[in-house]
Amino acid sequence: KMQRQKKKKEIVENKETTSKDKNDDDDDDDDDDTDPSDQTEGKDEEEEQEDKAKRNKDTYDWVAKYKAVNGIKSRKFDEDKGDDEDEDEDAHEDTVDEPLEYPMDLSSFKDNWDGLGTDDKPVFWHVPKSAGTFVKSYLGSCYGKVLADAISVQEQVSGKEIKIIESKGNNKFVNIDTSSIAGIQRAYKIGFAENNLADVTITPFIYEIGVLFTKDTPGRVFALFRNPIDRAVSMFNYLQYAEWEPTYNSDLKSMSLDDYAKSEYIEDNFVTRSLIHKSRGELNNSDVSMAMDIIRRKILVGLTEKLNESIDRFEKFFDWHFHDNTVQEQCRNGLLKVGGNANKQKVKAPDRDSETYQHLAAKNQYDIQIYNYAKRLFKEQEDFVRDKPDDFRLISQR
Repeated sequence: KMQRQKKKKEIVENKETTSKDKNDDDDDDDDDDTDPSDQTEGKDEEEEQEDKAKRNKDTYDWVAKYKAVNGIKSRKFDEDKGDDEDEDEDAHEDTVDEPLEYPMDLSSFKDNWDGLGTDDKPVFWHVPKSAGTFVKSYLGSCYGKVLADAISVQEQVSGKEIKIIESKGNNKFVNIDTSSIAGIQRAYKIGFAENNLADVTITPFIYEIGVLFTKDTPGRVFALFRNPIDRAVSMFNYLQYAEWEPTYNSDLKSMSLDDYAKSEYIEDNFVTRSLIHKSRGELNNSDVSMAMDIIRRKILVGLTEKLNESIDRFEKFFDWHFHDNTVQEQCRNGLLKVGGNANKQKVKAPDRDSETYQHLAAKNQYDIQIYNYAKRLFKEQEDFVRDKPDDFRLISQR
């Protein structure tokens, strides 16, 4: 604390000295030898810092929305922690103090056409209301895989030790929280990448999660895409009754789907914005082209409307096999009967020629393009696993 006070005193003295020097320089403009390029360089650095701050602020904004959709109640973090606070550092390990530099080019992930390596790490990009809960249950309960996700282990995502723990139902998780920026930063600090404990990492943050992977242990992204109109209706159904959410808004409970489609609460091209890391501002065709290229290069595509076939695709691509055909096949069939998104409310999607549909489509016009492109890719990517037999997951097919 004394060192911090001393440092602050030095900063004040330096500012006073700088201010005095500036006044001296202003007295005689003819003696000013400052290179204009130096001023430009300083301005560029300042703008770069502002851009970084805005990018991280945009990232924080996604946290609340993702948690609201998925029922996550992880520990809160204080992103504005001051230097004068005397709290124990260990008590704030999951605090966002100095944001990490995230690989914005997705270089931590292999391209789709690169062969699967023994050290490649599957990463499920969880798009809300797109059968993500099904994928987690299937991988955790039916396969018994160790997941990095933290939705079920929120009380144990602290401390410096990284380890595997069991939740209810004997599902296994690494004690990190990949559903939040603070959790990802903590995972980076305690060596998640080096420990190699998770079989599959699950996250909504396709860019930020890249810090947990390296050239030696790269990520391989897979995801499920859903018809944007159906996803919007599913979101509406969920938000109407999710009273336990910190962001719950009672206004939604009395809304009709048409009211919701016209309101400020409806999402604006969520998938497109997530893919290009642009939470604010207008979207354009260039943004859509960029998002499509990211999917083409980096994401193994699945479709919620072809859930069974999509899971088969993932199993073949990642060489996942059952160890007990009978038990695991029963688990699989049971989950498929329930489906990927079981909301309590059951408001149906509107007719295509209805005004409500048009409002929903207008808010998701770019996501609709992305979804149609994903459907094309789904057919094309069949070539990745064409040499693998049907029912590849079964022991008899090894």
